[in-house]
Amino acid sequence: MNDMIIIPLCGVDESMVGFSINGWEIKKVQQSNKEHTIDDGLTDEKLYNSVHSWLEMEDSFSIIPFTNDRDNPYYLIFVKETNDTTDFEPIMDVLRVIKPSQFGCWHPIVIRDGILLPNGRHQSCMTSAMHIYPLLSLSSQERTQIPQLLQMRMDEQFPPIVKRMLLFFHESCRTSNLYLSFIMRVTILEMLIGGNAELSYRLKRTVAVLLGHNREESERIAKNINAIYKERSNFLHNGDTDKISEDMMQLAYEYSRRVVASLVCIADKLDNIRTTLEQAGYGENPYHVTM
Repeated sequence: MNDMIIIPLCGVDESMVGFSINGWEIKKVQQSNKEHTIDDGLTDEKLYNSVHSWLEMEDSFSIIPFTNDRDNPYYLIFVKETNDTTDFEPIMDVLRVIKPSQFGCWHPIVIRDGILLPNGRHQSCMTSAMHIYPLLSLSSQERTQIPQLLQMRMDEQFPPIVKRMLLFFHESCRTSNLYLSFIMRVTILEMLIGGNAELSYRLKRTVAVLLGHNREESERIAKNINAIYKERSNFLHNGDTDKISEDMMQLAYEYSRRVVASLVCIADKLDNIRTTLEQAGYGENPYHVTM
């Protein structure tokens, strides 16, 4: 018999209710007059009882952040009847990188036969300091991209370097230390190149060639990467500053996200990616990435 798995979500727009992938579906749980109610989306009796078992056993609403809608407080959950949650991590990976957003989630809550398992209680939410970005919502085109990206992510031959990038990217979103988050995102960019010679020059050029759709965009990216890396070096090595600008933090987030998303899309073409990017010129966009 399968367990009922509930994963409370953070930073997700209400328009995502009903979105489903690989058996996981987003549902909405509401609070009315300090009593928990479940919307019409939870028609399955087992799911309905499982959600209430969780809510009755702990004051979840005082722990998990609601939407800012005070007149209609609610939060969203991913739910699935299963004994294996390992397939959720790739889904989280794809939702994180497909576009800038506040998306985050709590660790799975496991309910078996209506009983909340001891190891299924809440843990820290996987999001932090992401309020400057919009809530996660997906256009119809992005919803068609999700299964394709997920299939690539779940490929058994998925490159280890991209797995490491995804790990660093997720950790950069989880930590409450903005400086550490910035450093991890710059580290993701550095993973694109090998060796230490002319590091700053090769870094800006490699990212610019990968992401730039034309020469003008590549030159702008190179200029921004140069500024990001200089800020990172000053912070780590020179002690010239004790503050990283918000502009640099946002650029590091966006470029690291785009690099990871792009490599997920071209995961089957990475054998000679460093050589290819070093040989290509600005604006050539050798992998035709669109992320």
